[in-house]
Amino acid sequence: MHRTNMQRTSSNVVCRLSVAYTLCALLVGGEAGGEEERDPRLAYARGRTNLALGKPYQYSSVPGYRLTKDDGDLTDLTDGRLSERRDERIWFERHGVAWHGNPGVDIRLDLGAVKGIDEITIRFLGGREQSGLKFPKQVEVAVSDNDDTYHQAGVYRKLRDDAAYGVPAEKGKAWMHALRFRDLKSRGRYVALRIQFDGSFCAMDEVFVFGTERVPDTIPQTLRTRPPAVSPFGPNRYTAYPLKRDWFAAGIETWTCIGGFNTLPDKRKPITLILDLPPEVNLTKTMLNERYGGRAVDPPKPTAVTINDKSYHRYEVPTRGLSERFWMYLFWKIDQPEGWTAPAMISSRWEGGEQPPTEVTFHSVSIPRAKRPERLHISLDWMNHFFWTRTQGSALDLIDHCGFTAMPWFGQWVKAEDAVLKNALMEAEKRGMDTVFNFSPIHAIQAKKKEHPEILCQLPGGKTANLCPSYRGPLLTEHLALIAERFAFHTSQWVFLDCEVHWSSLEQIAQCSRCAKSRSKDESIAGFAARKGAEIFSDLRKRLEAIRTETGGPKFKMGSYAIRPADTRYPVLRFKELYPDILNFAMPSIYSTLPGPVRTGVRADRKELDCSAIIPWLQPGTMGEKPAGYIYQEILSSLLSGGMGVTYYTHHGFDAADFAAVSKALIIAREYEELIADGEPITKWRTEPEGITYFGLKKGDHAIWMVVSDSDKPLDVMPPIPINITDTQRISVQKAQLQKKSVEGLIRFLPGDVQVFIGSWLE
Repeated sequence: MHRTNMQRTSSNVVCRLSVAYTLCALLVGGEAGGEEERDPRLAYARGRTNLALGKPYQYSSVPGYRLTKDDGDLTDLTDGRLSERRDERIWFERHGVAWHGNPGVDIRLDLGAVKGIDEITIRFLGGREQSGLKFPKQVEVAVSDNDDTYHQAGVYRKLRDDAAYGVPAEKGKAWMHALRFRDLKSRGRYVALRIQFDGSFCAMDEVFVFGTERVPDTIPQTLRTRPPAVSPFGPNRYTAYPLKRDWFAAGIETWTCIGGFNTLPDKRKPITLILDLPPEVNLTKTMLNERYGGRAVDPPKPTAVTINDKSYHRYEVPTRGLSERFWMYLFWKIDQPEGWTAPAMISSRWEGGEQPPTEVTFHSVSIPRAKRPERLHISLDWMNHFFWTRTQGSALDLIDHCGFTAMPWFGQWVKAEDAVLKNALMEAEKRGMDTVFNFSPIHAIQAKKKEHPEILCQLPGGKTANLCPSYRGPLLTEHLALIAERFAFHTSQWVFLDCEVHWSSLEQIAQCSRCAKSRSKDESIAGFAARKGAEIFSDLRKRLEAIRTETGGPKFKMGSYAIRPADTRYPVLRFKELYPDILNFAMPSIYSTLPGPVRTGVRADRKELDCSAIIPWLQPGTMGEKPAGYIYQEILSSLLSGGMGVTYYTHHGFDAADFAAVSKALIIAREYEELIADGEPITKWRTEPEGITYFGLKKGDHAIWMVVSDSDKPLDVMPPIPINITDTQRISVQKAQLQKKSVEGLIRFLPGDVQVFIGSWLE
């Protein structure tokens, strides 16, 4: 059932549901009642006033998960309705709310007036039924009388606080848990939720704020916290919103992406983006998302305005009102010293209305020029070539300046007569960069499974199956030929493939009549599946090599997304059957907003190899805040854990601060490139203090290593033995680190501190 029918009486609201539970919503003035059976999941709500019921709220980012997304996302969290499913898989329910691809979200509720607050409760999905469907990593709740000064009312940290909050273990089965912040004895009109996801997914179905009979005189003076970073999303309006609340500009032209959310009755009507920028910022151009035909255009002439006694340049940009997270690129430059800051504002106007502005903070950063590594690979590989070839050279100039080694293009979107792309690729190579040919093999075949069921495993009784590794019909032949044909467009040095195809499982392969004919008597199902997958990719490799022989040019190196030695994603694509003759390197997908999983993931793969043949796919700050220091750290984490480079799956989230972090990392990587490229991982350290992580490489009697503090307090650390430090290079991630104090013989590490050392290896 999509929506329930509501029966309103003078004393209560009853939701009649055709599921196991009967849900009783709470009225602001009293509890759920009547003769209806109460929902046992709401035992904590009986007899209490839910101040949040029916109250409005706002988000920092639109909940865009496709299976829960609908017009009710702006009311679902305070409508009194819980999940209707017995299995609690709320990611299938429209009246649930879910984010996918975000590191976290801020939510602000407006109770309408200052109220006494006894408890704040939020119901979250957990259980990890699928790898990404996890309970949040951290949840902070805060309250405010005036929407300006917020005080923390409670904080939950995963694992550390599980027992105190009764959070169950995540064992592979979905569950919903009410995270309860109780006995608050507080007050406020505004309630803020700051949620950090464990990964990039989060789902929830209801928020409760339970009141007290008496309003306390003041808010308890607990830790002050920043106001929630929300935007004015709502019905019948357009909302232009920042993906990050800090905007960065540099002396070289960079870009920042902004989002748009359209709830107007006529979504085809044009809107006007309004930018109030500090006079020091030079808006150089704007560009609509290239998927919608966007091209870089000059900005309109600004007008001078004064807001709250501050001077701004107002730009009014007429454009299309798309509902798109990456709605528009803003390109800009600034001539200010690093550390300069000033406020800016973003809003929009449409026929009949105007959006209240959202404030952001502008920062000036310095992006040093980085000398490009010669033996390592660094790229924004899924940066659509329709984007970088339409920016009037800005993107190529920036990528070149920062030391990236390659520019991407996508074979499935190429036309033989595309002179613009051809010239752009040649220009990149003139500057000393490589090019990467991207293609998604087999996807086009999978899309035809309804019309061509012969491509699927042939199971008894007509049971449903997925793509068959034994299929060798004309669809496969034609598709592999198409990839080779497109490969001939340009002599690229790298081939990156995608692997996200629904191949049959080992169980399906074991039942497939066609596979049975191809499998030898003594061959295991796993071995057979891997052999058949290797046959397909070997065929593709031979076709590409034949094209390269025919057209001339350098030898190419080939890898495929998410195919790695430490873990097999698809039985058909087992890395050890593909490396090194078919695939030349591993490409683990390590999508994390934190650097730690990068070093542990690369380290796990490096243990399975005899050389540093790993280029991980990493996540930029695409969906929200990700400190630029993390990008610096994860690049060096990959290289110093045994990787031969890194690549990013998109360019949308990069801004000037992120590009500065890349440049700083590549300056170090280029200076010590031979040691990084040829070094072996250091596996043993004589001292490993709690809260400190060491990792690095050695070659002969030389070593390079990184020390990272994961502690939440300052630590004085003795340099790791048996290394004798001969030189150090320190990179500060936070300004506070510039104030380091050291005890004799020790080095002080502040929380989140990162240091890179060069020394001799004494063994």
